[in-house]
Amino acid sequence: MSRSHTDSRDLQRGPAPAPNAPRVVAVVDAPEGGYVDSADLEQREVGSGIDVRLRVLSQSEVPELARRAPECIILWHRISLTAEFFALNSCCRVVVCASVGHDHVDTEAARASGVAVYHVPDYGVDEVADHTLALALNAVRRVRELDAHVRDGGWEWRRAEGVRRLRGAAWGLVGCGRIGQAVARRAASFGMRIGFYDPYVHPGTEKAHGWTRFWSLHELLAACEVVSLHVPLSPETEHMMDRAALEALAPGAVLINTSRGAVVDEDALRQVLDRGRRTGRRRARTGRRRLAARTSPGPPHPPLRLLLRRVDDRTAAQGRPRRRPGAPRRAGDRGRPHRVRPGARSPSLSDVPSRRAQRRVPMPLAPKEAVARPVGWKDWKWQQRHAVRTAGAIKEYFPGCPPEVLREIDAHASTRRFQVTPYYLSLIRTDGDRLRPLEDDPLWRQVCPSAPERADPYGYDGESENWELDEEMVTPVAQHKYGNRVIIRYSNICHAYCQFCYEALRTLERNSSKPSFERRHWLQTLDYLADHAEVEEVILSGGEPFMHSDEQLAGVLADLREVRPELIVRIHTRSLTFNPFRVTEALAQTLRAHEVQALGLHITHPNEITPVFVEALRRLQSAVPLVFSNVPLLRGVNACPETMRELSMSLYRLGVHAGYLYHFMPRSPKSELFWVPVDEGRRIVRSMKRHVSNPAVPEYVLPHPTGKYTVPLHDADEHPRHEQDSDGVRLLGFVNWRGEHVTYPDPE
Repeated sequence: MSRSHTDSRDLQRGPAPAPNAPRVVAVVDAPEGGYVDSADLEQREVGSGIDVRLRVLSQSEVPELARRAPECIILWHRISLTAEFFALNSCCRVVVCASVGHDHVDTEAARASGVAVYHVPDYGVDEVADHTLALALNAVRRVRELDAHVRDGGWEWRRAEGVRRLRGAAWGLVGCGRIGQAVARRAASFGMRIGFYDPYVHPGTEKAHGWTRFWSLHELLAACEVVSLHVPLSPETEHMMDRAALEALAPGAVLINTSRGAVVDEDALRQVLDRGRRTGRRRARTGRRRLAARTSPGPPHPPLRLLLRRVDDRTAAQGRPRRRPGAPRRAGDRGRPHRVRPGARSPSLSDVPSRRAQRRVPMPLAPKEAVARPVGWKDWKWQQRHAVRTAGAIKEYFPGCPPEVLREIDAHASTRRFQVTPYYLSLIRTDGDRLRPLEDDPLWRQVCPSAPERADPYGYDGESENWELDEEMVTPVAQHKYGNRVIIRYSNICHAYCQFCYEALRTLERNSSKPSFERRHWLQTLDYLADHAEVEEVILSGGEPFMHSDEQLAGVLADLREVRPELIVRIHTRSLTFNPFRVTEALAQTLRAHEVQALGLHITHPNEITPVFVEALRRLQSAVPLVFSNVPLLRGVNACPETMRELSMSLYRLGVHAGYLYHFMPRSPKSELFWVPVDEGRRIVRSMKRHVSNPAVPEYVLPHPTGKYTVPLHDADEHPRHEQDSDGVRLLGFVNWRGEHVTYPDPE
């Protein structure tokens, strides 16, 4: 290691640089000896053509660095690059913050100077998450206090009285980015319920993990026993934990700050802690060094030093960038650095929800059993075992559910099936009190039994058939309606039950007259398929075919391939909306191995599209060549142009082909609730035609006992008609997508 002749504190690493090579300077704010190997590591990455030097600087020396005109700077810790720096250094082109935060770089000034700013968003994620759990355990289990007692020779069991358990407690995250989610996964393994406040996180995160999303910071603070802060420092997050926020904490709550110290208002914290010391109401755990990172000079208030039990902060969690196992060793060691958008500031977590948030309502913390077992939550069989089937279970999940609704559920459940998975319940919006489902929530409307609004002569009577004609049932479980295909009723049960089910006689009725799928019926069906060469496609439907195990499904598919290897096999399912955890890699492999060609996906509303839905869909798309949609048109759920447009484009964007839009079937349950006039359905589909990408527009059909009828979208006076021009040439006149009358040459 040789020293540069230009400055006794410059350390040149590696071979001599090429002439006129750009200089890369690693800037640090710690004693020189602690970072000697930082430049070495960066030099090895960039090679010998670039000169990497280590500069150990204080903030006052930054202008001098600017005058040395480095072209690239790797920035550690708390040295700040201000507008003055960028004004002095016209050569700088890149700044890399070798950590998560970038609040110490004036990104507006950088943008004005044409400087790209990068940071490493996944630096120290696991280290900080581990340390956060250690702080929580120390606070809740009083580890440090009891350890000191034993080290002093004590062994008084009464000293451990009041130590709390974590299982069943609620952990609230303020900020749900990489670190926040890593903390949540660890806390969930202790059986804790997870809630978070972060208006900027992707919609559906809470649905994917079984967590609870809060749209108010104060609501989260009041609901959780442990609260941890994981937000970047910005003008809007500075002092976000002010006195009002601290006062909102639940009695006995533990507050852990792994963000910048200035996120917490120290004056307010001192006052609350001081009062808490007298009243015994609150505890706090925060970082000694982070508290010292103040925007104003001077140490923390002396009373604050006395009140805080000092434990190390995120700096201890991340460690110094030395050569140690598991620690990030250079700017891009944990992944490719992400560019900071020019002029961008860190996202704020102010107490004012975003516009998206204002359109939604908060959800209650799900029942403890639903989120206290994160492994179980993602097990499709666990979802089925814990499905809600009674009014009492609904009241436990939604304590404010109206008595009349509970009575209707009880009355319904006496003769028909009622079942909803915990996953689907977690998607249902609730009122502002987080106690009752919204009556007009499109998902709740589908699964909640309700009393008839009016008598309907074509409504459901529990007896009249609406699809399966006797002469079409070639075996007890096989229906041959159309010439080249046979539908097989492979199951009579579902993950959850739609209260409008078109197959209600098979699925909803507890004492159904429909035969279940039995081996003898299946053998009869295989014989029929072997004898009827005109059958080219078999459709496995139900009920829900995926309620069978992978082994049972594989057996049925193998039988089909043995009898008729050339058959096209299609499966209809609603697993992705009711229980997407059913779509495992093993299931996908089963479908792939037996060459299932198509899958019809039952879906009704955009709210059913969640990250878990998308993950399951990707698995199916990796195994099945064609995935298409089957959408029922339901009043109060999706019977409006805006909702249908959003649903159709969302599915198209995910690679799901548009299939059928089913008009509501007569003789189906709740027709008085869900029925939509045909003209209204035509208007909805016409509003999408040519205004929405055409592959996203479904075919609008009327299902009826004798088949499906494709509904024409044009009115009678809009049908194409022949006319003649002034020269006698025959033209075809029609109305285009803009509603304009146009002609098209159509000579005879």
